[in-house]
Amino acid sequence: MIVKVKRYSAQLSILFPIKLRPFQVIKNKLNFELSFTCNTFAMYYVQYSKINGSALKMENSIQKKQHSKWLLFLGVLLFLLGLLIGLFIPMMANSRMALSAHLEGTINGMFLVILGLIWNKLLLNDKWSTAAFWLALYGSFANFVAVTIAAVTGAGKMMPIAGGKEGATVVEGFISFLLVSLALAMIFVCLVVLTGLFRYLKQE
Repeated sequence: MIVKVKRYSAQLSILFPIKLRPFQVIKNKLNFELSFTCNTFAMYYVQYSKINGSALKMENSIQKKQHSKWLLFLGVLLFLLGLLIGLFIPMMANSRMALSAHLEGTINGMFLVILGLIWNKLLLNDKWSTAAFWLALYGSFANFVAVTIAAVTGAGKMMPIAGGKEGATVVEGFISFLLVSLALAMIFVCLVVLTGLFRYLKQE
């Protein structure tokens, strides 16, 4: 009886591996194909990420160069406008305000030129860089325009040191809006630029 059981168990151990062998082969093949597919996908994903990342860096670099060029050009233009308005100081309704407009044009023009020279060194993402660029232009030109309007009209009660007096409601409202908004814009620009320069220093 013991001999028969041993013989029967030996037959089962030989029989079942033979029957299960094709299924094991199929399972191994499926595992290999799945592993190969996953590895291929991962390889293509890494390559795509590298290409996409380098493309974004190139696009950001091109945009920074364009911003730098425009800052230099518009900075010199604003500097020129500041010089030109200096020729008409005696003709303005408020000569002291006209002198302020002359100074604002030249100083803000130099500020834009300085920004243009250091713009490529700022380590900022695309959104912050674009926002700082447009706000810097707005703040610089708005400052010059606001003081020039005050010099021509004699208004500008927010600037009493420069001899500004209360003018028409519309003119005063426009000048006040420009002065308040440009102050906020320039503070934002300075904070963003300092952040970009600080990251550049840490990288170095």
